[in-house]
Amino acid sequence: MPTSTYTPIATTTLTSATASYTFSSIPQTYSDLVLEATVRSDTAANTSNLLCQVNGQVGNYYDGFYLRTDGGSISAARYNKFIDPTYAAPVGLMLANSATATAYSIHTINWIGYSQTNTNKTFIARTNATWVSAGYTELVTNQYFGTLAITSVKLFPETGNFAAGSTLTLYGIKAA
Repeated sequence: MPTSTYTPIATTTLTSATASYTFSSIPQTYSDLVLEATVRSDTAANTSNLLCQVNGQVGNYYDGFYLRTDGGSISAARYNKFIDPTYAAPVGLMLANSATATAYSIHTINWIGYSQTNTNKTFIARTNATWVSAGYTELVTNQYFGTLAITSVKLFPETGNFAAGSTLTLYGIKAA
């Protein structure tokens, strides 16, 4: 049986509404990072974006693009047309809301070469949601324009809070 290359670094299940969650002191012993987030917003509408800050940096450190399908239509755009690029990078452009108490959006975020100090960092995020009538899938690619190794990742909804029951897990990927 093959052994898993994913090593859990940290996990949390929120017991109350929380404005943000930060993974800090990320070890630099892996080649890549993967974050799995099963989250819901406490807002009333499906309009709260999932945002990310790397190493606490704000400003023009992020740029990206999204591709979205809801089973009936497809859309694509640069995200900074929708989100203030001086604030944070979106990694999911829609969260399940409090009106759908049993529905969560599922986000998988990959940071490639997170510990390298000689390149910008690429991260790719995939969002799946089933509270939309036909289902919903989104792919977001981002560039973090910073050559520092990623030592912390802060996730937060654009509006409202993460609802209780939201779960976030950070994994390290072993080098080949």
